[in-house]
Amino acid sequence: MLKDDDIFIDKNSYQHIWDVVINPTIQDYRNRYSEIIVSHNAKEVIWQEYVSFNRHAKLTYMQSSDGKLDRHKVCACYMFAILKANTLSCLLADSDTERSYLALNENLAITVGLSVLRAFVLSSIHCNNELSDVEKATFAKRIDNGVLFPDCNHGDYRNNFVAELYYTKKENHYNILSLANTLFLLEIHTLQTEAIHKQAKKKHPADKKK
Repeated sequence: MLKDDDIFIDKNSYQHIWDVVINPTIQDYRNRYSEIIVSHNAKEVIWQEYVSFNRHAKLTYMQSSDGKLDRHKVCACYMFAILKANTLSCLLADSDTERSYLALNENLAITVGLSVLRAFVLSSIHCNNELSDVEKATFAKRIDNGVLFPDCNHGDYRNNFVAELYYTKKENHYNILSLANTLFLLEIHTLQTEAIHKQAKKKHPADKKK
């Protein structure tokens, strides 16, 4: 389990995320689709893009750049890093197969981002001393199988999410706060409750500059 939402600017922690989440997801894609190729320096490029997004969020949105991002912003930074790194591509250019793979990086970003978010939430649940054992078990069970998507009036939520990320990259408009807010709402939807924090009554300074 990923244990602490305070450590993910550290290279060793990134190595753990790569080993447990990112690389296994990439290999699963490669096993299912033989035409997929992975950029030779994907691991390092994702890390560098993550560091860049993380620093941008701290310098732009936080009262103190020495502070730590909350889990939703951390996950947003990872998702955008995967998108911008252009990790996956298709060997068969201009083919029907390639057209069906156009959202590879978007789907990879969603899978990784929600996997990391799930780990963060489970850690927060288990570390929250204000929750009873019954409450911890209840909330953990709700997210045990992953973050849930709501039903949509038009289309499928994940497909809509993929489209949002596709245009984020195409338009080069990476809004960390917006994506973090989406992830927060997905967490609330999944847990069917208000946000779960390690210390529910602890008051945190506002992230955004006044």
